[in-house]
Amino acid sequence: MTDSLWHILLEIRNQVERSENEFHQLDAFPEGKISLSLGDNQSNTTPLFRILTERNPHRTTVHSFPVFQISRKGHLTPLNQPAEQSPILKELQVYLPLCLGSIWAKKEKRAYVIAHFAQSLDGYIATTNGHSQWIGNPENLVHAHRVRALVDGVIIGNNTLRDDKPKLTVRHVPGKNPQAIVVGNSGYCGASLASCRQEHFIRMVSDPSLVNKSDHNCKYLHIPCLNGHIPTRDITSSLYEQGIHSVLLEGGPKTSSNFLEEGNINIVQLHIAPMLLGSGKKNFSLKEVNSIDDGMQFKHHFYSNIGDAIMITGFL
Repeated sequence: MTDSLWHILLEIRNQVERSENEFHQLDAFPEGKISLSLGDNQSNTTPLFRILTERNPHRTTVHSFPVFQISRKGHLTPLNQPAEQSPILKELQVYLPLCLGSIWAKKEKRAYVIAHFAQSLDGYIATTNGHSQWIGNPENLVHAHRVRALVDGVIIGNNTLRDDKPKLTVRHVPGKNPQAIVVGNSGYCGASLASCRQEHFIRMVSDPSLVNKSDHNCKYLHIPCLNGHIPTRDITSSLYEQGIHSVLLEGGPKTSSNFLEEGNINIVQLHIAPMLLGSGKKNFSLKEVNSIDDGMQFKHHFYSNIGDAIMITGFL
């Protein structure tokens, strides 16, 4: 991805976030122009058009394609694209929905959730002892940091914090670090937060005894448990009240499965590495189904090349 295109995406994201109403148009960039229109509020679904203009001293090239359809509630539906897309069109297909997540959040009053996983061909995200670095390739690491830069916060669970000690920062691309958010009641969490390399954290706990009012680096949100865990709908609603409109879910199998089963993931990105582990930890652990038809399916999906691997992006 070119630097100019990445800065355009960051600016789209920032302008959408600042908009109090529906986002109508963005243009006038020093190295090119993107114009986006969501139409009016009268129609139930409106095509979302993208126009990208690339300038050079000799000619002006204009690409104009309808890329997504957006509903009045802010749901994005990918539209069929020409067989041969330009690299720019393919990149915007991946990242543009992340820039627009706050449109949906402002309508639903809860955070927009993107889940990203790197897994083996047989569906494992880590070995049995928890080792996972690196299933994804270097290109996927850069991609993950791009996603972090386009969201307001990153959610992990206590087990992920303990096992992986992620930094949760943007280091490989220009952009702002997302808010670090840890969900769960484990007591070791406070000491482990230093590994995230961030100054301020949000901890979401159901046990009020864990709230430490003297810990000025950590903001505690107390949310009661239901069926043994914090309801993910309450998590997204509470984050929205904190001004966090979009989040990247980097939690392990337990946290991710709770979000998926309760229907609170908007986009799933599965990076599939060309390797087999044979055993280990799966990315999801869902209730058993008796029929293929009972499985959870994407409403829409597309494939992208990430280095020597592929990524499936699915809309739920």
